[in-house]
Amino acid sequence: MKILQINAVYKTASTGRTCKELHDYLTACGHECITVYGGPVKEFDDTIHLGTTYDHKIHALLSRLSGKVGYYSTIPTLRLIQYIKKNRPDIVHLRVLHSNFINIPLILEFLGRENIATVITLHDCFFFTGKCCHYVGINCDKWKIECKDCPSYKEWNRSWFFDRTNKMFLDKKRLFDGIQRLAVVGVSDWISSEARQSKIFSNRNVQTIYNWVDLSIFQPIHNEVKNRLGISGKIMLLGVATDWGDQKGLCDFIRLAEILPPEQYAIVLIGNIPAAALHKNMISVKQTNNSKELAEYYSAADMFLQLSRQETFGKVTAEALACGTPVITYGNTANREMAFDGCGLCVDNTGDIDELLRCIKQIADTGKALYSENCRRTAEKLFDYQANCDLHVQLYRNLTDTV
Repeated sequence: MKILQINAVYKTASTGRTCKELHDYLTACGHECITVYGGPVKEFDDTIHLGTTYDHKIHALLSRLSGKVGYYSTIPTLRLIQYIKKNRPDIVHLRVLHSNFINIPLILEFLGRENIATVITLHDCFFFTGKCCHYVGINCDKWKIECKDCPSYKEWNRSWFFDRTNKMFLDKKRLFDGIQRLAVVGVSDWISSEARQSKIFSNRNVQTIYNWVDLSIFQPIHNEVKNRLGISGKIMLLGVATDWGDQKGLCDFIRLAEILPPEQYAIVLIGNIPAAALHKNMISVKQTNNSKELAEYYSAADMFLQLSRQETFGKVTAEALACGTPVITYGNTANREMAFDGCGLCVDNTGDIDELLRCIKQIADTGKALYSENCRRTAEKLFDYQANCDLHVQLYRNLTDTV
């Protein structure tokens, strides 16, 4: 088969790594795979970088001025359409598109008109809302019927002046309805359930395929991370994010740093943190896309804390489980699915620091070893790289067989 993936990034951040891993798997199995991405600009085999940095900046400016997300980059998108016409992939797989690099209505209209088999992966909620990626934090359910009068139009995919969410919602409904051979993949049961309740995908079959973890890399590893960080003998609490902010739970990590005795506990956060937000009792580690390095940190940690307000999967949590590290997570969105029995603990109420502290103490008292075997076993069962990539291949075949 010939598969063309389109994603905002490639090889970086969680969606970029997932995109690269599926690309590699498909190629190893003898399929032809090309990945189109927006940035940053790097040289990768079998990829197409769409647009230029200048084009992306103009797109972002026009989006903020007009309130319409993903309606620009027309010339690069037309060039991509010509490429697709010439090379005729069997499948076009859409991932994250809301990053100012592609004209979304133009590519969706083309896929429908040409009856090209299309898969979309719901890495966030953008495809079935007017424009927001998450809505749980503001308790909004307009997307179930029709987005309009958006309470957060100046936040997600920011608009400076205008609320165009109703137009974008109706355009998505019309354009997705026009794609006859469309498969929708949710990366968790939570987001699959949400998508089925939406007006946009209520008449579509939404299938859950968990993101995967390379279990040959993410596994328990004996290492010297604690010694390198100067925290040998302390209980290490780990958090991982590309960019840290309150949506990722940074505010709660700061509160923990203020409460937990630093002589007993060490809070280690991997990712980009504003210098002004770094508490003296926290250790900041620069963001890395090196999987082996990440596996060392997961393995060294005594517990992994997922304190995000909204997650559609939580790949870093799955990676921690694969390394035998128990998780503590909030019970919101897809986070609850990561707190499997015997793999960690779930705090029902987001931001409940007292309950969070109780869970931390419980795992610290019982010890990581009590959880490790079950964490690894769960990761092998649910997040196996080959098994979950094979589910995508089967999905592709089912779509191409419907011609």
